[in-house]
Amino acid sequence: MTTLTQTPSASPADLLHRNSGTPESLARPADPLAKGGAPGSGPAGPLAGARPAGFAPAGFAPSGDRLRQRASLASDAGVGRTHNEDCLLARPDLGLYVMADGMGGFNAGEVASKLVVETLERRLDCQPPDLDRASLGSLMTSVINEANAAVLRTSARRPECLGMGTTLTLLWLTPAGALMAHVGDSRLYAWRGGQMQQVSCDHVIGPLPAILQDPFGEVASARKGILTRAIGAEQTVEADLLWMETPATGCFVLCSDGLSDALSDTEIAQVLALGEDDPARVLVDAALDQGAADNVSAIVITL
Repeated sequence: MTTLTQTPSASPADLLHRNSGTPESLARPADPLAKGGAPGSGPAGPLAGARPAGFAPAGFAPSGDRLRQRASLASDAGVGRTHNEDCLLARPDLGLYVMADGMGGFNAGEVASKLVVETLERRLDCQPPDLDRASLGSLMTSVINEANAAVLRTSARRPECLGMGTTLTLLWLTPAGALMAHVGDSRLYAWRGGQMQQVSCDHVIGPLPAILQDPFGEVASARKGILTRAIGAEQTVEADLLWMETPATGCFVLCSDGLSDALSDTEIAQVLALGEDDPARVLVDAALDQGAADNVSAIVITL
């Protein structure tokens, strides 16, 4: 986990109030896959020659060969917290972006999130660039279940990791289109021409009374409800897979619920409309200004 610290030229509160327009909804992206993806499985075992997992530096990363793109990412433990269980990955050279939010209140949530990100990067690195959508969907389903199994194995072997889990939101920009894979309540947004839409669906039930407890043993927020899916919660995991046509211009945003709880969709869109050099840092700082008490993280991909 990491905290990236690039300071915007103006305060987040000032930036948010420069644009008071309300974004409209985008049309729902085309060509959804059935939940869980196409049948079949991807390659077995780690890929030879895979690069070690890591984080892109703060600010914009170089464009890759597959699609011109710039990536900005930032993360913070949150107001009053010293422990960050979010794990982020930006690989513009692969068109691969991952947000994993370790289960708050669990043992070793940060271990689960990092393990999932490392597994996904290792397996998806160096994939052939000409795979079709069916093959890519099958591969993604296989890799996510491999990551789920890795979390369960580590949880069983290490008593301090018992019961750990994580959300997962992934965007893969491929020659075949943009593929989202999603489990939990981290989010993916699409923004284009001043219009924004939440692409992912939160896997939660609620709101419920705060006295109720979720399946993971955490006290449920009366506002948010309880999480119904997570990596590491069951022997198999059902991920939402969705294909989208990749726009020529625009932005995608991946964020943990610490950011989406603190900022409205309108406020997130206002930051994107500003065209700041490091929009993820501006978003995270704006959430902190609003008193974000959870870990707060964002990845912004600009096309």
